[in-house]
Amino acid sequence: MRWAFCASLREESSPPPFGKDAKEGSSDRQENTGDTGKKLRPDEVVSVNWHVFAGDYSEEIAAAFWIRHRQETSKSGEIDPAEYFKRHLQRGLNILEATMRNNGSHMALLGLVEK
Repeated sequence: MRWAFCASLREESSPPPFGKDAKEGSSDRQENTGDTGKKLRPDEVVSVNWHVFAGDYSEEIAAAFWIRHRQETSKSGEIDPAEYFKRHLQRGLNILEATMRNNGSHMALLGLVEK
């Protein structure tokens, strides 16, 4: 999940919204990285402690998130931090999934690190 979150933060665009607002925020990039418009079922929801999620990079990941959140709110108005985090995580998971599907191997994920 950490890789997914960081992959999304690396993108210049905002992560698309969930649910009914997803169509308004769709883009070519969203089509290439999966559908964030889907609603998660209760059995798909995972709760993870921040330290488990971020590990030794807790401060760096938090700082990167808050910088992006501040940049986004200055452009688009107030955004709920929890919702913004979930949008980044979902988009990142979609990026990882699309990368593996398009390249046929989990080894393709290493290419994300090299960019």
